[in-house]
Amino acid sequence: MVVQSGRLFFQFFNLQNNSYVTCTKYQKNLVKFITLLSLILLIILFECHHINAYLHQKDEKILDSCQRCKLLVKSFKEGLKRTARGKHEGGDAYWEESKLNNYADSEIRLTEIQENLCNDVKLGKDQCHSFAEQYESEIEDWFLKNRKQERQDHLEEGITLFEYLCNQLSQACCPDGHFGADCQPCHGYPDNVCYNRGYCSGNGTRKGQGKCICLGGFDGEFCEKCSPNYLAIGIIEMNFEKKIPNIPEQCIRCDQSCASSCHSLGPQGCHVCRTGYFRDNDKGCIDIDECNVSDVELNPCKFQTYCVNTQGSYRCYRKCMLQYYQGYCTRNQIAWQSFINRFLDTKNLIKKKN
Repeated sequence: MVVQSGRLFFQFFNLQNNSYVTCTKYQKNLVKFITLLSLILLIILFECHHINAYLHQKDEKILDSCQRCKLLVKSFKEGLKRTARGKHEGGDAYWEESKLNNYADSEIRLTEIQENLCNDVKLGKDQCHSFAEQYESEIEDWFLKNRKQERQDHLEEGITLFEYLCNQLSQACCPDGHFGADCQPCHGYPDNVCYNRGYCSGNGTRKGQGKCICLGGFDGEFCEKCSPNYLAIGIIEMNFEKKIPNIPEQCIRCDQSCASSCHSLGPQGCHVCRTGYFRDNDKGCIDIDECNVSDVELNPCKFQTYCVNTQGSYRCYRKCMLQYYQGYCTRNQIAWQSFINRFLDTKNLIKKKN
């Protein structure tokens, strides 16, 4: 097409004498240059398309078989919803119901679902398609046979597909509350997995070791105790557990002034004060004001900086020739005064609380 356009550009038709006028040498060279440039641009666009496709494929996370199966099942169930048809208004209700039931179990509906299968997947679309192709005949068997049992049992349409395809047939996943190659039950299954304070490593997959991964504030092999820096509040007796007779009802974080554990909440409950705090007999761990020193030599901030106390520490800000506001020098006197006022208000509020 580009070459043909170049040839047409070489000559044009003279309408007055029905003859062709030959282009000049300059025009021919110009057309050759444009043709060559067009070819180069087409090659660049072609390569960019392949590079983008490669980078997209490279950046896409490689999913394990269980994740791919879950994507497929989710997309198939969306297809079932999309192709579901209710009763029409008026007419012969019995005829409509029989026709709709015929469609619900038909290969026509299955084809409609499969044509759009995995197209709604954003991340892992190609991997979803690959898994669907691998188990295409098995999915068809489930749709034409097993799915009818769902309607007879008055179950949600498509609810048995995951168990059939992911757990039993492909053995890509495990039932919820199970882990590992043999789908062993997690500790405390079914009602107290990790005492409901964490989750089981490898849960629902053929991977993992079933170790309890505890939520924030909980610790122990089965999340049966509080983490360091947390205080146990209340006790729950575990009558069914011989190894662990009871577990804490709550785990609440110790005060920020505590170095580690505490025996009660607040700064008075710290066993040891954190660095930057000192022990007061009445108030417990109190913040040290490192900036409140009479001797300039003891000021922790160096020359041409000034000190601002913070909880458990301090910060040094450089002095400005003009004004200073929120970490920056500024010419705005109002902004500077606003910063000073807010700083003094905060400092006075802390003193009142202590």
